[in-house]
Amino acid sequence: MSNKTNINIKREKSTTWTYVFWLMFGGFITIGLVFLMGAILTASIVGILMSTQVFKLANYFLNGADIELVPSFEADKVKNIIWAILIGWFLYLLHMFFAGFFYITYVGRGISKMWSSTAKLVLMPFGIEIKI
Repeated sequence: MSNKTNINIKREKSTTWTYVFWLMFGGFITIGLVFLMGAILTASIVGILMSTQVFKLANYFLNGADIELVPSFEADKVKNIIWAILIGWFLYLLHMFFAGFFYITYVGRGISKMWSSTAKLVLMPFGIEIKI
């Protein structure tokens, strides 16, 4: 079987300082918003199945080490559409804004790469197997 997705979700190898600066300059906001959305999904009956993946995604953002991601977006299209309508679009635009903002400076280019790599994940978090 061939994987029909062309989305590269490989996390860039980053230094500890790049990760710390990413957390300081907005990473905690992203993690907080993803945890909040996971809590809202847990409170609703329909979203309980979706909330486990959202909490895994927040854990992935919080964990500084490299974690293997296996994309398979074919099975969870409906969940990804619901997520994109609820909060995914906002998180994606926030990530792309910060990626562009930090790319302007030479020092912030590593942080910009982290913002752009996590933007792909917050737009479509379902169907990704996160091996923690």
